[in-house]
Order: sequence, then structure tokens, then C-alpha cells
Amino acid sequence: SKVKEELFDPVAEDRAAELARQERDALQLDGGRTVYRRFEDTTCFVDGEVADVASRLQAAINGALYDEDEAVPMYAANVDWTTPFPRAKGSQTPLDELTNALSFYKRLDLAIVGGRSLPGSNGNSARNEMEFRWEASVEWPNSWESRVLLTGTSRIVLDASSAKIVSQTDKLDGGDNVVAAIGSQLNPRFWDLYHIGMTPSAELTPRLQPRGDVKKGLFSGSYELCEVPPRLVVQPTLLDFGGRDERIAQVVPNHAFSTIIKTTGPNKQRYVPVSPIEVAISRDAEA
Repeated sequence: SKVKEELFDPVAEDRAAELARQERDALQLDGGRTVYRRFEDTTCFVDGEVADVASRLQAAINGALYDEDEAVPMYAANVDWTTPFPRAKGSQTPLDELTNALSFYKRLDLAIVGGRSLPGSNGNSARNEMEFRWEASVEWPNSWESRVLLTGTSRIVLDASSAKIVSQTDKLDGGDNVVAAIGSQLNPRFWDLYHIGMTPSAELTPRLQPRGDVKKGLFSGSYELCEVPPRLVVQPTLLDFGGRDERIAQVVPNHAFSTIIKTTGPNKQRYVPVSPIEVAISRDAEA
């Protein structure tokens, strides 16, 4: 947009790219890494077998959603699939349903963000049971292009001899009422309408009803208690040098306007704003 062109500073952009390059070089000299590979993260995937299956399944999902030529067969022909989501008549496997869903949604992304092994089925080592946590993000086909985020888990049974999934049971966080989970995210918020045609709608973190008997405190009327499902997030840090004169922290909410990212038009780039899970403002101990 015209505002972006006015705010775009090529010198500052080049300087930022150079600083990023220097940081990468410094990390490599120190033996560090600049790339995060979630399937190698043992806090997300507790053992190598789970990580390997999750990685192959993610490749199959990517093939179904983005590039059919890269499709990887992961499901047995007679897979037993139970899911709260609606299914098309021609969908025999979850991968079929993902491909069919692209005819309705403007955009659909699905990521496996965690996994763990489960006790074997009746002690049968030929059938390995695992549970994967996933996040599904869709762009709804309405005028303000609502972002809908659904999170949940899938329990799968893997046949060791064929390395194919023979059973899968999906579970949606907060219960299996898909209509309720989606409906609460479709209504436009103030900034969705204010930014229409400028930046995409923000993706909100799901807020679930607390499990079990949770008692509120004395002033329970002034706040709402909820649970947030486990999510894979980044934890960036911004040093606000210069205070009110420089206003460096202002770039966080304004980055959609002050960068050259094309968020609208026929050549718009992939860009999904998300709501922060936690924001902390702290004073530098050395200041």
C-alpha cells in the first residue's frame, strides 16, 4: 500500500539483513544452530520412533495440501478412521479429506507439533500406538477472511510390518463440537473490519473451559478462567533503546504497515497475524 511505501526504509532493511547475517555467522562459529527442527526437539517428540513417524506423516500432509507430486502413502487402504469432523463421501483417509477440504477453504494448514508413544495394543509389538498433537488453521471464505484455529490430538495405530497407519481416532480440544469451536471464531472483531483489505484477520489462541472442579477466588466476577492448549511458540525479545524518542517497541504492532510485505492484492504474500499468548515488559537490570 501507499503507506507501506512511505514507511519502507531500504537502508534500514539492508542493515537488518546484514545484522542477521552476522548473527548467523557468529552462531556457526560457536557451534550453534540458526534453524529450529521441531521433529528433533525431544520436549515435543519424546523418542526417535515417534519423531520419525510424525515427520513422515507431516510430509504426507504437506503433499495433500500443497503438492500432490510430493504425496507420501501413510495410511492402509482399509484404515479405521474416527473423527468429529465432517467427511466427504469419497474420503477414505484423512489425507483424502484434507485435499477435498481445499475446495471450500481459501487456505488450510495442518501441523503436527508434538507426539508420544502409548502402551502397545494387548502387548502386540507389531502394532505401535502413538498420540500426536496437531494445530489446524483455516482461512474462512467470508469477506473479512476469518482465521479459524483448531487444536487437538490423534491416536494412531501403526502396523510395524507395512509402516502404515491402520487406525486413527481424532479428538478436538474442548470437546468434539466442531460447529461451536468454529462458530465462536467467525464473528468479525473491530480490527478485522478496520483492517479489511489491508491486513489479514488475526488468528486467536483457543480458550477452553477448565477441566475438573476449578474454584474461582473471591473476586471471580472480575475475570474469566480458561485453559490454553499446549502450543509450539516462539519467545522473541525486543530491547527498547531510546525510549519514547525512538519508539522501537512500536514496530511490533505496526510491522504489517511498516514493512514491504504484500498483504493484499493479486500478488499478496503468505502472512498470518496471531494473538500473543503472553506479553511481559521488564526493566533492564543493568539500566
